[in-house]
Amino acid sequence: MLEEFVYVGSSPFGRGVFSSRSFTLGENILSFYGLLLSFEQAVKLGDLECYSLQIGHKLYMDLEAPGRLINHSCSPNAGISKGRDLVALRDIVYGEELF
Repeated sequence: MLEEFVYVGSSPFGRGVFSSRSFTLGENILSFYGLLLSFEQAVKLGDLECYSLQIGHKLYMDLEAPGRLINHSCSPNAGISKGRDLVALRDIVYGEELF
């Protein structure tokens, strides 16, 4: 299970997800999990109840931890592949926050 290679810790943004080992460019870091929702269902839940990730044209996933705790960055070190996998966009060192 890839989730064993990350941990939740304190971040300047509250909580964040950090690498518990190094990753190389293109390597899978974790898979996102959660309830699948339509656009209408995600909107109805609202931003305080739903941590949605768009994975299709009108399909969303209400993310579970640790995926829901990954913070946004305009300079990310990880990206989404195949709609549910988080992969390294560059080499990531042990202890680095994932964005």
